[in-house]
Amino acid sequence: MHAKKQLMKNKMVKILVVIFTLFSVRIFAQRSEKLARTDQLIAKEKYLEAIPLLNLFLKNDTLNSDAFAQRAKCFVGIGNYDNALSDLQRAIMLNDSNAVAYSTFGWLYAMTKQYDSSLVNYNKSIALDSLSAPSYNGRGALYYYFLDQNDKALDDFNRAIKLDPNSFHAYYNRGIIYRLNGLNEKAIVDYTISLKLHPKNHLAYRDRGLSYMNLRNYKKAIRDFLKAIKYNTSVNPYEKTDDNELYNDVCYCYDKLGNKRKVKKYSKKSKRFR
Repeated sequence: MHAKKQLMKNKMVKILVVIFTLFSVRIFAQRSEKLARTDQLIAKEKYLEAIPLLNLFLKNDTLNSDAFAQRAKCFVGIGNYDNALSDLQRAIMLNDSNAVAYSTFGWLYAMTKQYDSSLVNYNKSIALDSLSAPSYNGRGALYYYFLDQNDKALDDFNRAIKLDPNSFHAYYNRGIIYRLNGLNEKAIVDYTISLKLHPKNHLAYRDRGLSYMNLRNYKKAIRDFLKAIKYNTSVNPYEKTDDNELYNDVCYCYDKLGNKRKVKKYSKKSKRFR
């Protein structure tokens, strides 16, 4: 009789274990799905949409390193560096092998002009995840924009594109290197791919316009400059462009086309083309 009760008890324990496991798997899947959604928003630079979702997520799961790392990305993206630092510290405390957190630290340190620390963190991120396109793109941007190491930058952008052919950032950044090296046709190809992947990227319109202007294709340059002005709504102060400069470029192109009426029209919007 005792053996029969023990057998029944063991069966109940197994059933409860299975139920608990299925419940845990379901909860984990739901969490993963929510973070996948916010990750997609972040990839599209929709930081202000992702933050409330991550706030709600972290209210219910205060120990999720990935969620803190994602929210930190959003904070860096909108220029809120103090909150980003706090979230990244929490993410690393919860998981000191979080490659995304180290990559975001690299971005944060670059934005706050701590370039040595930025490089250290990008390198650590890549050591933890050698297939991370964002880390290669971020390190490439650091090499190019701040450390004046163009060859290393180009290598990293090429690697990012190979790992993720949908990395509009990497195409845009590589386009800049091509343009400043006088390879405007190749630059335009990269800017165009970047814009197909992210059609409202005002920076890509601006820089493609500059390449068209270098090639004396002033009509296409004007079209791109005006689109850059239209989409110049970035919430990141680092990525915000000066409309005066863009209107100045528009005036320059119309001047080259001999259209004085258009020059007069747009010069009223530019404080520099007088």
